[in-house]
Amino acid sequence: LWIIPVGEDIILVSLDSIGNVGWWGLEKGLCYCKKNLGGLVQSTCLFGDRILCVLLVNATSAVYVWDLQSQLMLYEIQGDCFVKLSRCSVGTDTSMLLACEMFNGVNRYFDLKSKSFIELVDDDILAGDPGNKSLEPIIQEP
Repeated sequence: LWIIPVGEDIILVSLDSIGNVGWWGLEKGLCYCKKNLGGLVQSTCLFGDRILCVLLVNATSAVYVWDLQSQLMLYEIQGDCFVKLSRCSVGTDTSMLLACEMFNGVNRYFDLKSKSFIELVDDDILAGDPGNKSLEPIIQEP
């Protein structure tokens, strides 16, 4: 459950185990919107009071990123190997990084601002000691 102030109303966002998301206006007592994301909720992560990331497991695993205030899906990250989501930060960096843990134990980091996967230099962020790591984009040679 998440509670978000929107204008004069307070929105309660509920998410159940089979992927139903509901936006409830507490002031008016109305359900503004209800959607089924189509899978079992494996993991969730909230950035601030606005951005909700949900990992669903159905035929494949997919990460859905929602703007809770506008109730719009911002983007979807397809992949058949994600098992867990978590929020992470690097040093004093304010970028919104989503750590996507994969079946093989490797973590991929999705930057919600640039909408792309990045690599971390000397990656030990999930070991609990982020230190002063710098972010570098993945450079692929043609």
